[in-house]
Amino acid sequence: MKKKKLTEASKRVCETFADFGDFDFVEIWTPNLENTNIQLLSYSTNSPQAADFYGHTLAYRSFKYGEGVPGIVWETKQPLLLNSTDNSEIVPRIKAARQAGLKSFLGLPLLFNESLVGVLVFGSSKDPQSMDRYVRLFQRLETFIGSEINRKSLETNLQNLFEAIPDIICLADFQADFSK
Repeated sequence: MKKKKLTEASKRVCETFADFGDFDFVEIWTPNLENTNIQLLSYSTNSPQAADFYGHTLAYRSFKYGEGVPGIVWETKQPLLLNSTDNSEIVPRIKAARQAGLKSFLGLPLLFNESLVGVLVFGSSKDPQSMDRYVRLFQRLETFIGSEINRKSLETNLQNLFEAIPDIICLADFQADFSK
């Protein structure tokens, strides 16, 4: 059985969290190779409001360091809970969020060895107080999900390397048998 790619696995994580907390949407963002932007890796919508939100924010699939919820969490490496009515100047997608009826955003850093490997963003049409109870729960998962993103990313990169140059690289076990 072929192993799932990073995007497929992260999509399932988003879907699971969206269903668990009845969030309108859940996103996973990861820094690009040069660490100049943070890019949307995957997302899951759980409501018509979230689908409307994504319809109006197609242009926002990457942010610079310190820009938007993903960029701010990337910069601070701290959880961020925002009310869509109070923080219009720091969230570029806020107008679309208001139009769609989304009221709160929660951003959490995903860490591996003290380095940020991703940002998990939740959006909800509920008040920020209802999302506040999830902060401590999801903080316990930050390093676990971060290490899994790192592992899956390495696995995917290694698989891509094997597919790109199959005649040069091989894998051998300790008995000198070739496995790839």
